[in-house]
Amino acid sequence: MRELRVLLSRYAKERLDGEHFGDFVIRAGIVKEVTDGTNFHD
Repeated sequence: MRELRVLLSRYAKERLDGEHFGDFVIRAGIVKEVTDGTNFHD
């Protein structure tokens, strides 16, 4: 739960206006963008 609190706190402070959570974690480098279903687990 601690990791989730830290992540949500970052999202609240650093997100761009109107930015969705999924877009934020990609932009922040927390997760890689999935551009094709075949590379989902890469």
